Amino acid sequence: MHYQLVLQFKGNAILDFDSLVTLEDNLQRIVEPIAEVDGHDIGSGEMNVFVLTADPVATFERAKSLLSDASLLHKVGVAYRELRSEKYIVLWPGSSTEAFKIA
Repeated sequence: MHYQLVLQFKGNAILDFDSLVTLEDNLQRIVEPIAEVDGHDIGSGEMNVFVLTADPVATFERAKSLLSDASLLHKVGVAYRELRSEKYIVLWPGSSTEAFKIA
């Protein structure tokens, strides 16, 4: 897997740690076998879920329904990078002009 896909929630998009873990578990079931949830981090006013994948666009397409069903699609920023790169490419929201960063 050559890419890292990041789902980023700012502020109080996810109410608690248990909700984040549940999201990760459900995400893992949806993205297998093309991707693998690689953990999360919490801090600096954001929560990030990291996914290793060979195809970040297809992986995000699989995750969209889960995020929508959980009422989180409008609260998430999604970007990916090659593992050897620091430059993120924003996938969601498509209209975003902000640089994607992990605090």
